[in-house]
Amino acid sequence: MGLLVEQVRDIESELTFIDNSTHYSAPSSSWGTLHDYGNVTTPKAGLLIFHIDAHKGSTDNGHIRLKVGANYVWAHEEASASVSGHHECFCYVDAGTYDILVEGRMGTGGAGTELSVDKLVCGFVAFSDMVGSFLASYSSQISITPANRETCIGALKQAVFRVQIYGVTAGDQTNFENVGDSFTNGVSLAVDGAQISFDVRNQDAGSGDGAHAEYFTALSVGSAHTFVISKDNANTTVYISIIACPWLMYDILHQPVTLDIPQGSTLYLILEPLDGLADPTKYAYVGKVRAFSFGDATDYYYSLSGTGIQTPTYTFEIVDGQTSLLYVKGSLHTGACISHIAVDLR
Repeated sequence: MGLLVEQVRDIESELTFIDNSTHYSAPSSSWGTLHDYGNVTTPKAGLLIFHIDAHKGSTDNGHIRLKVGANYVWAHEEASASVSGHHECFCYVDAGTYDILVEGRMGTGGAGTELSVDKLVCGFVAFSDMVGSFLASYSSQISITPANRETCIGALKQAVFRVQIYGVTAGDQTNFENVGDSFTNGVSLAVDGAQISFDVRNQDAGSGDGAHAEYFTALSVGSAHTFVISKDNANTTVYISIIACPWLMYDILHQPVTLDIPQGSTLYLILEPLDGLADPTKYAYVGKVRAFSFGDATDYYYSLSGTGIQTPTYTFEIVDGQTSLLYVKGSLHTGACISHIAVDLR
């Protein structure tokens, strides 16, 4: 009958805004500008993706943080040993112009506390069916509803959410709280009324340095999902960015669509790294974990995994393409996505 294809990753709109390998050193043990990388202009709503390398002396700790426009996105404490750390972060932004600024401070112990950064890369990517909450200072509950629609391989089922948070308390430490934690100047996140435990936490190690946390999950499309931040200290400022998209992948099996494929037809996917500097393993499965599982070979009719660009392909000859389940997973922290979906109808 024919081949139906959707390119859900908007490759045409992708841009590399910054690729700067110059080395910049922290000016002092007080916060200061490491480098102002200038303005970037996003053509539509989408993701800014950042990579940066940090270098640390042999003693004491240093700190870096990233600012997009007027808002902080990410922070990290560099360890008290000679290290070179590679970092990455994402944030959702609306179409517009944003200044990209990296701040830092070296440790207070004198010699050996040097802190510097280099190799900053900033790129832009967008997807079909992506929604989000623009990077901003949190003031009240955020509600996000990923839209439902029919795709060429079935109706959308789940969107992957990525929540990125930065918190700072002037003159004091800030700490993100998992379920059961109780910290000074604690900050917690509830999703749909239940507190969550963060997937990534870079806790504040000094007075007013700032803490950073990330949370990933897959939630249903077509329904509103609420995000509420609770702060122990009303003077703590929290910046939050939320991304929701069926075509992002994260570390737990999830279902982007409810398959609706006629018998005898062939399903095609293309799985890709989200950016060119990180290449996690990507997985696709047709089937389901059984009542008694003996591993992938007995749970799934089809599975494929690997790095680079992967092209899962499965023909529904005996297996029913309208009752089977499609699962995917990858690493959202380092970046994986679905870029194309297709079905060859028979």
